Amino acid sequence: MSKRFQVAASPLNGVKFDLAIILVISVLLLVTVDKLLTNFFGQFLFLAGYGVVAMIWLVTKARRVVTAHQNNDL
Repeated sequence: MSKRFQVAASPLNGVKFDLAIILVISVLLLVTVDKLLTNFFGQFLFLAGYGVVAMIWLVTKARRVVTAHQNNDL
């Protein structure tokens, strides 16, 4: 008889995966934005816009997953 420590899969694993993808893309954008846009203000707006869209995406997806998980627990 072997006792194993097991952890249940998190319902937020999809959100974590999306966060990882968003972080990789943001690093790539940070490196390449200087070649895409020469104006500092344009670069700032581009990166800030990406950040806001990513934030809205993650918050929306997380809320949807948490709501679905809460409804299944009832």
